[in-house]
Amino acid sequence: MDERNVTKTETQRCNQLVTEVDRLADKLSKKDSSISELRSKLQSAEDDNCNSKKDLGAAMAKCAEIASQIKPLEDAIKVHETEKENASKHLRTCQKQTELLNTKLADKLQTLKYRDTKIRSLHSIIRNRERHIKSIEGEVEILAGLSDDKALKREVVAMYQKHIKNENKNPNN
Repeated sequence: MDERNVTKTETQRCNQLVTEVDRLADKLSKKDSSISELRSKLQSAEDDNCNSKKDLGAAMAKCAEIASQIKPLEDAIKVHETEKENASKHLRTCQKQTELLNTKLADKLQTLKYRDTKIRSLHSIIRNRERHIKSIEGEVEILAGLSDDKALKREVVAMYQKHIKNENKNPNN
């Protein structure tokens, strides 16, 4: 009976071990399933990483392309700023020259106004003298007509001519 009991005990022990093995096998199967799932996720992550690296490489290439375009733009901006600065200096120079020319023009205008006034004054003097000369010529004709003496007429004409010469020498009298 002992043998039976041992066998029964061994059988129970074997059954327990089988149950334990089954349970561990289930556990192992679940772990394998988890491992497979993790491997799948790892592969997916590696694929994503690879794609990200490709995207990163493409982005870096695009950045390099943009960076290569920035330098000429910066140079063009510097040239433009220099040209703008030069144009601004030229504009200030032109404004100063314009102010100077305006001042000179104003001076010339004043001179012209003065000359115009002087010319008008001289025209007035000339008109007055012409009237005076006509008046004297009239008087000379009257005096010359009153006398039949040719010597007297010559003397009156000579006096008249002398008077005209004196008028021309001293226009302010």
